[in-house]
Amino acid sequence: MDERVYELLNDQINKELYSAYLYMSFADYYEDEGLSGFANWYMIQAAEERDHALIFRKYLLDNGKSVQLKGIDQPDKTFSSYLGPLEAALEHEKYVTSLINDIYGAAHDVKDYRTMKFLDWFIEEQLEEETNAEDMITKMKLFGTDAKALYDLDREYAARAYTAPTPPRYSVSGSARQPVPQKWSFTTLTFTLKLLPLRKAPLARGAVERMRD
Repeated sequence: MDERVYELLNDQINKELYSAYLYMSFADYYEDEGLSGFANWYMIQAAEERDHALIFRKYLLDNGKSVQLKGIDQPDKTFSSYLGPLEAALEHEKYVTSLINDIYGAAHDVKDYRTMKFLDWFIEEQLEEETNAEDMITKMKLFGTDAKALYDLDREYAARAYTAPTPPRYSVSGSARQPVPQKWSFTTLTFTLKLLPLRKAPLARGAVERMRD
């Protein structure tokens, strides 16, 4: 792997982890303001950014490169309105898009097609992130001054559930690898049972017994 491409990929791990820090700070702001739905949205954003960092880490390791973890900057933004974090989020996502584009450009310059293909998913992801950020700004400008409308908007964001990012799998050789289908079996269900809280264990044990039958 080209040294410049490697450095940019390694730096992106740090940038993604900083993004997680930043979005957690947004969540904290909304929690303090009593908007737990907005806080939920940004805690999920933080989890996604953390997972993005892990994806970059795995890509480097799969390509035989070591990972150098660097210190994460402290978020320093303060806000005086509900709109503030939303506008900061859009600005940040545009910045992240520029970082992804820089890596893609560096990979293109040295004909690193594997890395270019790896980044395709992130390019699409950034389009979605910027669109979501713009939509949130629009909705806040439309409804943020009305208490009932803001309450409904907060409930909408509270309903968001976390879904782990799922970029295509890859190998060191560059050949595509399909994700392994998630199938329940007696073995996997028994293992899952060990991880369940005790109050849920009887239900899972019943499922195990039915599979034995």
